[in-house]
Amino acid sequence: MKFIDYSIDNPAVVRFLVILLIVGGLFSYVRLGKLEDPEFKIKEALVVTLYPEAEAHSVELYVTDVIEQALQKIPNIDYTQSVSKQGYSQVKIKLKESVPAHEIDQYWDNVRKKIADASVKLPMGAVEPIVLDDYGAVYGIFLAVTADESFTLQELKKYTEFVTKTLNAVDGVAQVSEFGKVENALIVQLDKEKVNAMGLNPKTIVASLFLDNLITGASSVNFGDLRIPLRLTNKIDTKEKLEELVVFSHELSDGAVQIVRLKDIAEIERGVVEPVTQKMFYNGKRAMGIFLSPETGSNIIHTGKSIDEKILGLKEKLPVGIAIEKVYYQPDLVTSAINNFVWNLILSVITVVGVLLFAMGIRSGLIIGSGLVFSILGTLICMLLLHIDLQRVSLSAFIIAMGMLVDNSIVVVDRVLVLRQQGLAMRDTLLEATKKTAIPLLGATAIASLAFLPAYLMPTYLGEYVGSVFAVVGISLMLSWVLCLTQTPVYCDTYLSAVQIPPVSERERKFYRKCRRILYVLLKNQKKTLALTCLAFMIAMVLFLFIPKIFFPPSDKKGFTVNLWVAEGSRVERVEKIGRDIAEYVQNQEGVSSVVLATGASVPRFYVAVIPQYPNTSYAQLVVNLEDLRYLEELCAKLMQFAGRSYPEVMVGIRKYPNGTPVQYPVELAFSGPDPQILRELADKAIAVFQKNSKISSVTTDWRNKIMVWEGEYSDILAKQAHIMPSDIAVALMANGDGMLIGKINENGNTVSVLLKENLLKGSSDLVNIGQTPVWGMNASSLPLSAVLRNETMKFEEGQIWRRNRVRTVTVQCDVVLDAMPDTARGEVLEELEAIFLPKGYSMFWLGEHHEQIKNVFAILDYVPLAGLFMFIICVLLFADLKIPFMIFASLPFAFIGIVPSLLLFGMPFGFMSIVGTVSLTGMMIKNIIVLVDEINFEIKELRKNPFMALIDSAVSRIRSVSLAALTTIFGMFPLIFDPLFGGMSATIIFGLFVSTVLTLFIFPVFYAFVFHIGLKK
Repeated sequence: MKFIDYSIDNPAVVRFLVILLIVGGLFSYVRLGKLEDPEFKIKEALVVTLYPEAEAHSVELYVTDVIEQALQKIPNIDYTQSVSKQGYSQVKIKLKESVPAHEIDQYWDNVRKKIADASVKLPMGAVEPIVLDDYGAVYGIFLAVTADESFTLQELKKYTEFVTKTLNAVDGVAQVSEFGKVENALIVQLDKEKVNAMGLNPKTIVASLFLDNLITGASSVNFGDLRIPLRLTNKIDTKEKLEELVVFSHELSDGAVQIVRLKDIAEIERGVVEPVTQKMFYNGKRAMGIFLSPETGSNIIHTGKSIDEKILGLKEKLPVGIAIEKVYYQPDLVTSAINNFVWNLILSVITVVGVLLFAMGIRSGLIIGSGLVFSILGTLICMLLLHIDLQRVSLSAFIIAMGMLVDNSIVVVDRVLVLRQQGLAMRDTLLEATKKTAIPLLGATAIASLAFLPAYLMPTYLGEYVGSVFAVVGISLMLSWVLCLTQTPVYCDTYLSAVQIPPVSERERKFYRKCRRILYVLLKNQKKTLALTCLAFMIAMVLFLFIPKIFFPPSDKKGFTVNLWVAEGSRVERVEKIGRDIAEYVQNQEGVSSVVLATGASVPRFYVAVIPQYPNTSYAQLVVNLEDLRYLEELCAKLMQFAGRSYPEVMVGIRKYPNGTPVQYPVELAFSGPDPQILRELADKAIAVFQKNSKISSVTTDWRNKIMVWEGEYSDILAKQAHIMPSDIAVALMANGDGMLIGKINENGNTVSVLLKENLLKGSSDLVNIGQTPVWGMNASSLPLSAVLRNETMKFEEGQIWRRNRVRTVTVQCDVVLDAMPDTARGEVLEELEAIFLPKGYSMFWLGEHHEQIKNVFAILDYVPLAGLFMFIICVLLFADLKIPFMIFASLPFAFIGIVPSLLLFGMPFGFMSIVGTVSLTGMMIKNIIVLVDEINFEIKELRKNPFMALIDSAVSRIRSVSLAALTTIFGMFPLIFDPLFGGMSATIIFGLFVSTVLTLFIFPVFYAFVFHIGLKK
């Protein structure tokens, strides 16, 4: 390798390149995008279609089914999931997670085209479908605009829109959303007595508003050489103009003209469209939410500073009583997270260098440590070029690679010290130390990098989430290989040439003599040694069965969310009252910094690992922020006790913020089939099983309970005699209830709805008086609703019908208590649930965390053989032999001898990140074994040593380099041992590597001797 000679001969060039690395690395660190968690594109969209007043079953058959048929033509669909409610259809389409993020927008354009083509098949009365492709957007900034009681909802909305418009102009903000906004309205309250006295029909009012707003122009005329457009100033755009609207006019007998204006027969008031289905409160105050999404690849910290400046300016402009509060502010969280990880990174560097200084001496330790720092700086440059952000996973990758980054330099420096002790000249020493080890170290480095390849190739969200580990580790390790062959020999020449290499101390000699004796005994008793090793492995695998399994551990975020469900069909006011009472209780507890209450739906996705709840008037959500995590468990217990005591009918689910990819519920069991009644019976059987388990809480189904509906039997004959049509009845019911939308006006650039309501006595619009609802037909007077009905009945029907891949599916959804593992809870009820008899045409399958875990475990294991094949090929190329690679790979499972006790010792579950750690550990093991086998082959083949003695000598000669490489990795990983996301992986690598290092140095030589029949006699 000529570049080695060039580097040794031209140290000035190497030093210049090192300076470039330092400057470029620092520059890259400043310019790199900074995020809290890795970005991954949520490949989901919603298609929402309104079919007013239709019941859920009709919506399913005539709207949802049409939409689902159209979506089936989209390629690469993972699944479709739909819900049909009264007057509302929602279909979620999820693409396969393997679809590249940059192609997603093309898919959504295709969805729009298919939906537009299918719209002609929708029934009369159905509103044009809307495709919401921003459903998967993640808003990292969640602000609450609050108002005192002195402000109206309309004023709060006005100020919220002003704040939103201002913040949307900030550089780095890509998308904005709002929550809890109300729709302004002008409410026309008809005076029933005046209308009847004048013989007016409310239809006249509707027609007047429609026609007055419809005609706004009157063609154009010629004026010389000009063409002049004509305009009429009849448009209604204020409340005053609406009051002056002429409803009716006629000439009296005395020739006078009677003009009836709208204000003569109705009171017009400002208000909002009711019921307000989505509301938000911040610490008890009425609020509206603003959600900001940063641009991809932007530096969220810089964006946050710009937003902070804007907020300071806004506070000066907003009136007293209007405030802007931070609920979830990613810039602050990113700053804290990156500072924490950078500190851990610095601590790892100090730890690794400290180990090197202790074991190798000051000069040698600093030479190796400098290569570590330069590798990190060079990796930062590559990350900037490859658009890899600084975030939790990429920073952790540095810590994971920390110990491995010095492995190559350790081997080179160790070889330099040994050769210098033997009296070899410095130039010859450097060439011998680098050229002899270059190819083995390249192969070992490539193998260590390839161990992370399966995590990168996973075609799932998790592949995008943890994929940067492979990139960062791979780049940094390859840079460390280049530096160990260029920078390390130059620095050795500079700082070790004039230094007298001390001879091996007597203490070291005693240590190596003991190691020789141990190796001698083990090699002499090969079968016993291997049998005991296999026994230890089997014991470890038995103990492995007792380790709890988990998909991803909870996050360390200082907060949690609470889901509140009341009976389906409940009034939104009931949900609001319960939510406000529970929120007030939580707010008054110690350690709570803020509580946000959202009713009617959850707030938009402000954190990547949460799933928003679809709109539902029976639902409320609390977003609780804590001063410290230590308050969490006690607070959650108190909350559950308070809710159970005050509102036993309310289902309460508490969720910690998760890591990784989100799930709707930790435990979900789905039943699919055609008949809703049978599906409910199957779900009830499953619910009974789940409720018996103490680890499971808040058991429900996504279909919820059936709702009560009033049904009037319409008489066509009676209606025709009264000159009343079904549409007249629908209008009457709306006007008698929440109000009928009769038009919209544009007031000062804002759209304001105009609602028509009957001014009735209190309680006259209740269900008991429904038959007295006045219905206007073609006559001058109204008739009660009962006059056109044969009968009135009350019945129960499905409030919502869920389907998955066009098949009706009911999902039993469960939370787990805070200290329980979902997989453990599922395992305890699995046998009883699988014994449920399924009629023909019905199926049962698991969703939730178990589904995600199985999907992702198989996704990573699918690529383990590919990475293993590449590793095996490299081993074959290195040793020109098949037997040795097979031996190396046969040794890998024995790492569980160290992995299992470590997880049991720390009480950690075996999760997905532990699997990643186990897979990456194989690369480290192979790398160490390669270094050992390379020395064994050199002593047997080149030095012609006795094979038995060569095994002992090779193992002893590699003790310092292999053990030191392992120790630096182990100590470098310690800062992550208590990290909630990487703790399991850290424990797996630390103790697995410790045991595997012992196995490499003392057991693998025995395995080698056993396979090649090397005994003491030979």
